[in-house]
Amino acid sequence: MSRRWPSSATNRENPARQCAEIAGLSAVAAEIAVSGAGRKPGRFGEGARTGVDPIVLTTSGGSKDGTCNIDVRGDIACSGKQSAVVSAGDGTRKVLLHALQSPENWFEDFGSGKLRSGAASVALDPTFAETVDTATEYHVFLTPKGDCKGLFVTNERATGLEVRELGGGTSSVAFDYRIVAKRSGYENVRLEDVTQQYNRLEAQREPRSDRRSITGQVRLSANPQASHVTLPATAPPE
Repeated sequence: MSRRWPSSATNRENPARQCAEIAGLSAVAAEIAVSGAGRKPGRFGEGARTGVDPIVLTTSGGSKDGTCNIDVRGDIACSGKQSAVVSAGDGTRKVLLHALQSPENWFEDFGSGKLRSGAASVALDPTFAETVDTATEYHVFLTPKGDCKGLFVTNERATGLEVRELGGGTSSVAFDYRIVAKRSGYENVRLEDVTQQYNRLEAQREPRSDRRSITGQVRLSANPQASHVTLPATAPPE
C-alpha cells in the first residue's frame, strides 16, 4: 500500500516533508524505521533537548535496535557502522567500504614531491589549510620512493613544510606524504561522552510494546507533491 502524506508544511503527521524542510534536503531516498512519526520529542522536527544540541531526526529499529541521530548543527551520530555502497565487477556487484573512526576530528591530505640535493619544500593546499588549524601541531607521514638515508620533516608552518634527507644526504629521491591536521573549531574534541544524551533520548521513548512504529520507505523531494511514505500492506493501527 502506498500512502501519500499531505504537503502542508505545518502538518506534523507528514514526517517526510517536515524532515526535508528542517534538514534542507533536496532529493534523498532512505529506508528507515520511524518511531512515533512526529508525535513525540526526538522524532521528526520535534527537536528533543538532550543537553547538547536539539535532535531533529532520530531513526531506530531492527533486531539490534540501532539508532541514528541528526542534530541542528548537522552532526550525525549512529550506533552502527558507517559505510559506502560501491559498485564492483563492472557494476554487476555492490560491496561495502567502511569508514575509519578516530577519537578526534581530523582532516587529511595526500601528495607527492621530490628532493633536490637532499631537500624539498611542500606547500599545503590553501583550501585544505582553511579547513584545519595549522597554528597547532599537525602530523606529516613520509614514504620515500627510492634508496636514500631516510627523510625527516622540519620547518613546519601554517602554509607548508620542508622535507630533508637524513645525515645531510643530497639525493634527489621522490616521496609521498600524508598530512593530518585537526579540523578547525574541533581542536579540543576527543572521545566526547554522550552517555547522558542517549539516556535522555531513551527515556523519551515509549515502551516498545506501546510504541507506534511505521517501517517503510521515506522519499524526500523538493517537490511537495513528490514527498511520500510507502507503507507495508498491513500498517499498524492508529
